[in-house]
Amino acid sequence: MKILFCFLVFVFANENEIVTAQKSKPDIRKCCGITEILLEVGPGNRRCESVDKIGKIGLNPKNWRGLELKSFAIHHGNPTCRNQEHLVPVYYHVSEENSLDLMGNGTLEFFTESRKNKVFFSYTQYCIDTLVMSHNFSLSNIDEGDVSEFAYICLDVSKSISDIVQFLIFPVGIGVSMGCLILTFLLYSLLPQLRDLTGRFILSICAFLTASYSLRLVDIYGEKDPNVEMLAVEIVEHACVLGAWLTLSCMGHHVWKVIMSKSVFTRVTDGQRCCYYSIYVVTTACVLISIAVTLHFTVEEEPIPRSQIGYLTLGIFYLPVGLLLLINMYFYWNCTRQIGKQLVYNRSMQHFQVNFDLFSKLLMVLASCCLFQTLGFLDIVALYYIGMVFTILQGPLVFLVSMFRTRVAYLFKKYFCKENSCVCCCGGNGDFIELASTELSTIDKLREKVENDDVEVNKSLLDRWGDASGRPTKDRELSKSLFNVRERSKDGAETPLMKVGRLLKTNSMNLANLNFGWRRETSV
Repeated sequence: MKILFCFLVFVFANENEIVTAQKSKPDIRKCCGITEILLEVGPGNRRCESVDKIGKIGLNPKNWRGLELKSFAIHHGNPTCRNQEHLVPVYYHVSEENSLDLMGNGTLEFFTESRKNKVFFSYTQYCIDTLVMSHNFSLSNIDEGDVSEFAYICLDVSKSISDIVQFLIFPVGIGVSMGCLILTFLLYSLLPQLRDLTGRFILSICAFLTASYSLRLVDIYGEKDPNVEMLAVEIVEHACVLGAWLTLSCMGHHVWKVIMSKSVFTRVTDGQRCCYYSIYVVTTACVLISIAVTLHFTVEEEPIPRSQIGYLTLGIFYLPVGLLLLINMYFYWNCTRQIGKQLVYNRSMQHFQVNFDLFSKLLMVLASCCLFQTLGFLDIVALYYIGMVFTILQGPLVFLVSMFRTRVAYLFKKYFCKENSCVCCCGGNGDFIELASTELSTIDKLREKVENDDVEVNKSLLDRWGDASGRPTKDRELSKSLFNVRERSKDGAETPLMKVGRLLKTNSMNLANLNFGWRRETSV
């Protein structure tokens, strides 16, 4: 009896040691059996096959990335994912960015080189195995016949509010903004009256901003494409913003130089000015891009969050933007003071005054949007989303400033509107000018009538000023239109000379005040 009792005690002690040894091993999960591996026969079609049936030399189902699986407590089969989790396949290959590491405690570590974020999974959330690729239609960079380490992981693929804003709402807003800029570009390209130097400035600004928005979309959706170089995309994107500001500074310099000059007639044509400004924009942009790229690869160490470049490279692009903002403010201030000193404008000066109004509005729009877009590069979530809002609003604001002008609306109605159109902007009784002021289009019409009327040309100076009945002639209307005078009533007792004097007195009081750019245009 004593011998039997000692034998039973020895057996139970050995069983406890075996169970304790098994419990001390960390748990892992293998997708297939102990002698099987995964075989991918088509995109998304994987099955477990015995190593003997596959017939490939060097396959070891008990080894995964150099680790012997016998040192772990192995569970077999795919993991059971929880609610809102899906089984996601992940490859580990030398040509892939994804990295899978099995730690000593049985935890699977997963991270990507581009995002630098690590995720840890327990054995209930993953399974690992060796995979053989038997087809050449894989979306990954694994060719047919290659052997890859593989894992199934349970990931929560439900989109958060930030993902919806980042990948849905923001791209749609960028598309709307691009549409506004493209419409502005097309209208200023099609109408010949708008293809002057100011129109070319607007065309250039719209082209730069549209290119910047296109690259922004590539930056959002091109991260998963191995053919897209994100560093080059970001550098060209910031260079386009810089090009828009360089063009705006050229526009401000042109308006400032003409308004400050004593005569609007110069020996330099608009084509020559456009050539000089183009050389300035291209040369400055290329020099700054070269400096930024050199500093990025030689001095800069770490990029900022959500970007491939650092603050030093961003400073090369946006410090000149700040300098250009100060220069444009100087142009605006001097032009405002000069316009306040002038009492009467001829046709040319009225045209450049309208160009100044357009420049001041574009300056306000681009300055406010660029300010918040630059603040969005800081590691502050609120500023990042505010920058998104102003990025979306920039295109529609440029569209409103460029299109809602008297001259553009007149030309749009002249070329695109029909008589029986249901569009609200095409309505009216045929007279586009219905305000209490005479536009330059009326001046051109009256001038054509005077030139084509031989009878009126042969009249004397006294007859041209007024006929025997005292009614005003076309020349008198032409002279009044140059001073923006319009008769309110034909039966009034006020004479034309009295009206001109009253108008000059009123204008002298109004122009004494500073013009902040947001004034109603009185010429085309």
